[in-house]
Amino acid sequence: MNDFEKKALEFLSIKNKIVQNKNKENIEALFFVLDSLSLRPGYCLGLKLAGEVGIGDESWFYTYQGKDPIDTFGCRVPNSRTLFEGIIVEQTVMGAWQAYLLYISPTILPKFWHGGYIAREYFFDRDHFNGVTSCWARRVNLRISQIPQPTVVMKDRMAVVSCPYWNDWKGLELESVDISYNPDGTVTLTPHEVVLYEYDCGICY
Repeated sequence: MNDFEKKALEFLSIKNKIVQNKNKENIEALFFVLDSLSLRPGYCLGLKLAGEVGIGDESWFYTYQGKDPIDTFGCRVPNSRTLFEGIIVEQTVMGAWQAYLLYISPTILPKFWHGGYIAREYFFDRDHFNGVTSCWARRVNLRISQIPQPTVVMKDRMAVVSCPYWNDWKGLELESVDISYNPDGTVTLTPHEVVLYEYDCGICY
């Protein structure tokens, strides 16, 4: 287990506590773990949780100024794309990795019905997978030794984060995200994916 995977496990733990408590005052505790990230002055962090509405829903973090949009009657629910408008990211390998963890958070936060298509399984706890196969791996005969570890490469004002994950409707993917640092300390993220093992569970919600 490398330092990126250790930090990811800490992130998963604090994310679970925030979701379980549903206490908005505790949301910014996320930055105790993601300590290479910080809010821009005047910004707050919010969390929109999936509701059992329509044919599906997802959850996501967002940033906002002033009053929380979700608590304001008649206002639109904030979009997940607003997240990085209010976050400063340290220009380091760990800063880039922590930005990536926050970026993928919708895939590991609660989902409802069709929202489940984005669900991912990550391999951060490699000791758990070592020498054994998970339920998906038994179907495709893959072992943890065949799956690359997360990496971060810095170059000038950009970082490239690569991380594998499993999705039941895609298979084993290696995601690479280009993280470009803006002059104000925020970042712009551009994802790319490569299929390592194509798989479709054959189930449609």
